Amino acid sequence: MTEFNFSTLIRAEGIRKNYRTGKVITEALKGIDLNIRRGEYVGIMGKSGSGKTTLLNMLAGLDSLTSGSVLIGRTDIHGMNENERARWRGENLGFIFQSFHLLPGLTLLDNVMLPLDFIGKYEEKKSRDAAMMLLEMVELEAHVNKYPSEISGGQQQRVAIARALISEPQILLADEPTGRLDAGTSEIIFNLFDQIFANGMTMIIVTHDNSLEKRFQRVIRLHDGLIVSDEKAGDS
Repeated sequence: MTEFNFSTLIRAEGIRKNYRTGKVITEALKGIDLNIRRGEYVGIMGKSGSGKTTLLNMLAGLDSLTSGSVLIGRTDIHGMNENERARWRGENLGFIFQSFHLLPGLTLLDNVMLPLDFIGKYEEKKSRDAAMMLLEMVELEAHVNKYPSEISGGQQQRVAIARALISEPQILLADEPTGRLDAGTSEIIFNLFDQIFANGMTMIIVTHDNSLEKRFQRVIRLHDGLIVSDEKAGDS
């Protein structure tokens, strides 16, 4: 294993992930080595089925590895049991899903505060103030008492971004965050991402949309479960 380097926040080595359907085994990831530095803005790109979402899930500890390791800082996230990993993830990672995953029975404000309750850090006034500040950042302060069904898809995604930031994570991950949104709304979401990155966040975004390549500092391309290119912005 390579020597720990403080500037390397995420270190993945030999990541393999197989799925079994009956007697058929599908190799989703075929041995991926990857380092991501603190403060990088990384796009993971590739066609549908290339392994993008699977890789993101492995980096987040949302699914188990077939083999390999993922270290975030000095923490081996796949060396923990499921409960430990869920708690660690709640404290250290913000994850944004394509389908928003907001709870329909909670107001926007309560949806944003929910992760704090999960990790045992909910304090009524402090948590409400933090959630309000984030909803102001995503320009939804006028809608805090509405329910997800009462706002648009783009607004729901902005709530999901606020929720992902409430625990002050060190890393923000997003899986096709604009996959269900029109071009204008997608631009609003990525302008928010640019703002978050400018404040020092390490960010990893999965997308199949090649038009977004220019938004990233670094682009990693996958094909058939393997990295086929890994380039900084502006590289040929």
